[in-house]
Amino acid sequence: MESRRKVLVITYYFPPSGGVGVQRVLKFVKYLPSFGWDPIVLTVPEDADFPVRDPGLAAEIPDEAQVFRSGITEFYDVYRRLTGKSKDVSLDIQTVQRADTSWKDALARMVRGSVFIPDGRVGWYRPGVALGKRILRELDPAAIFATGPPFTAHWIGRTLSSVSGKPLVLDFRDPWTRATFYPERPGWAKRLDEKLEASCVRQASVCVSVGRELRDDLIERVGGTTGDWEILLNGFDPADFEGVDPEPRRHPSIAHVGSVFAQRIPWTFLDVFARWTEALPERRQARLVFAGRLAPEMELRVAKPDLQPNVDLLGFLSHRESLALMRSVDLLLLLTSEDATSRGMLTGKVFEYLGSGTPILALAPEGEAEELLDASQGGATVRPSDAEGIGNALDAWWISVQQHGRAPWKAATTGTDRLQFSRRVQAERLASILDRVTETSP
Repeated sequence: MESRRKVLVITYYFPPSGGVGVQRVLKFVKYLPSFGWDPIVLTVPEDADFPVRDPGLAAEIPDEAQVFRSGITEFYDVYRRLTGKSKDVSLDIQTVQRADTSWKDALARMVRGSVFIPDGRVGWYRPGVALGKRILRELDPAAIFATGPPFTAHWIGRTLSSVSGKPLVLDFRDPWTRATFYPERPGWAKRLDEKLEASCVRQASVCVSVGRELRDDLIERVGGTTGDWEILLNGFDPADFEGVDPEPRRHPSIAHVGSVFAQRIPWTFLDVFARWTEALPERRQARLVFAGRLAPEMELRVAKPDLQPNVDLLGFLSHRESLALMRSVDLLLLLTSEDATSRGMLTGKVFEYLGSGTPILALAPEGEAEELLDASQGGATVRPSDAEGIGNALDAWWISVQQHGRAPWKAATTGTDRLQFSRRVQAERLASILDRVTETSP
């Protein structure tokens, strides 16, 4: 009989938390038992300050997994007191880098950038370490796996690895100190954050990233070689699409599924789409659908008269509802910004888009997202500020839908090519990494 081992999985986002950030770690937990690793999940209380909730995801937690929830001091309450925002406001949408809308918003961002290191979940560190030490004593996991953001999880993992000698694997779903979605820090706070980042990376036996650019940036700044790093792509779970039937299309439609932060607002696309729909009467039936949370600036833009008649705002949808929408529209919109870090942006969303089989129009710079779409024949890429290119793409989409009932670009690859992006395959690769680090640890 195959020998089974335990891995301590440290994650802030876990059901009942919802959103795309939950999917990666949830699927690791779901499929690791198939490869000899039983997860022990260290996470936060069910009533933690999650941006969105999707309680139905808990059904995917396997019987082999044990879930422990430590306490946490949620410092986002400080923001609410400073800005007067209510408990139901998603502060990750409200507090990223942006033009200040009031002195209270500016003060909130200053507090976050100066005090909350490494992030606004730093109040999880002490209770997380305390519960983690008890888990190490009582359940004796063979390895530790921590995923971020928030990178307080990496700090907890570093401390537990240091005191126990257990090998540590760190998972970077996004950049840490180079992230564009965090407020600016003063120089001293930035140096402290970078020092913490480096100490966590150096404690790890292996670091995992979701893409090449992210890996290479950390190697250049923090050190190490590609031998110390692995790339584990995001992916999709074919099982999620079983029994998910598309709804009948009422109008030619383009959809974006997921949150739209201030840095990713597609200003050029929205302007072009507004002019494009007004140019010919028949185009006024075209729909632009957003399912997810929107930055306040985005909400104001789509409410203007030139866009509002052609825009549907669905708000946050459960994971299953999101998948059904992906299969019900003619085209899926992928948004990135044009800064340097966006060249390496490979979100979980693009893989679920591929899994849906619906063609994709990516507004992205040259980089890994474009390479993925080219290799998978999943869609087309246009630069975010290329108004002419966006207009041409809309024309091609419209003509093809009218004549053939589908977008002009091929849908995602099928069969074995597509399975390389499955969550089960990624979990198998993570299991191999865990095998390696435990075999080589003292």
